Amino acid sequence: MGSVRRRWRITGVVAGAIALAGFAVGGASSSAAPKTVQIAFFSYNTTPYPLSGFKAAQAEAAKVGAKVTFLNSNNDPTLQATQMRDAITSGKYQAFYIWPNNAVALQPLAVQANKAGIKVGAADATLGSTADQATLKTEPGLTITAGTGLKEEAQIAVSEIKKACAAKVGAGKACNVAIMPGITAFPPDAYRIGLIQPALAATGHIKSTLMPQGMYSTPGAQASTLNFFQSKPKVDVLYSFADQMIAGTLTALKQLKLTPGKDLELIGFGASTEAVAGIKAGTWFASQALYPATESKLAVQYLVQAVHGKKVPAVVDTYKLPGALPVIDAGALKAHPSFKPDWSYAG
Repeated sequence: MGSVRRRWRITGVVAGAIALAGFAVGGASSSAAPKTVQIAFFSYNTTPYPLSGFKAAQAEAAKVGAKVTFLNSNNDPTLQATQMRDAITSGKYQAFYIWPNNAVALQPLAVQANKAGIKVGAADATLGSTADQATLKTEPGLTITAGTGLKEEAQIAVSEIKKACAAKVGAGKACNVAIMPGITAFPPDAYRIGLIQPALAATGHIKSTLMPQGMYSTPGAQASTLNFFQSKPKVDVLYSFADQMIAGTLTALKQLKLTPGKDLELIGFGASTEAVAGIKAGTWFASQALYPATESKLAVQYLVQAVHGKKVPAVVDTYKLPGALPVIDAGALKAHPSFKPDWSYAG
């Protein structure tokens, strides 16, 4: 997750018609809906990635007659579930927007909230098991799902790692890849690793090794990189599950007197402001894209519409939005010079 992020197409999806910067929605409110729609924003923590989503949600709420309340579970799945139960019981909220710590545990609570008349949105992906999250689709209890699917994310990672290997050592030549997960035991991380590593091995020339988890933080990634490189491994490409972890890796590489873009290629996840700057400077090879602000803006629009009795799309695939790109690298920036990052890990 730029994030814990980690990161969710059905018939009737209209996301492709929505501009990346958002679009105007209107219509009369139903008589049963409150004047101000109260939305609970359940966040897994207070890192810059979900906070960028919260900031966008607040801004959009002010435009569409809503108020967003931030509820931080501080990476505690049990606390987040308790917060949801309490919010359902309180009767205060007409909508939930969930950034889940444990998508499996929250699925029945989403159903419970829906039965109580609360409109529920999921951020970055859908709820349910990792198998449910593999492709972006609606799930029981959800009004709107915004994001991308885990399987697609893994496929994009493999494709970009192959490109980085070819750039670093030459097409088809032996390439050593280090993969830094955010949290090894986090189900989406484990799922993607389970797809990425076999796909790389199947090439016959790319060997991958897992690094210590970077904890989705800059300090954690710095420690992971220093720890991993103590044994002086041969690394041609380092793939990280979050842009903010690349920040820590850059600090560590400086300490190790290794030059990114020369000694090894770096791939992040987030397409942050810092990633785009790094790609332009040649210190980053690429970054997979995430759009926390855009998906949050659209989620608030749709949740408010749903509260007012209007029909809304069940799924918004952020990679299908005009102007959105699944991965940012030098070629993508050359082809799309006007691309604007959706967030910054500097806050």
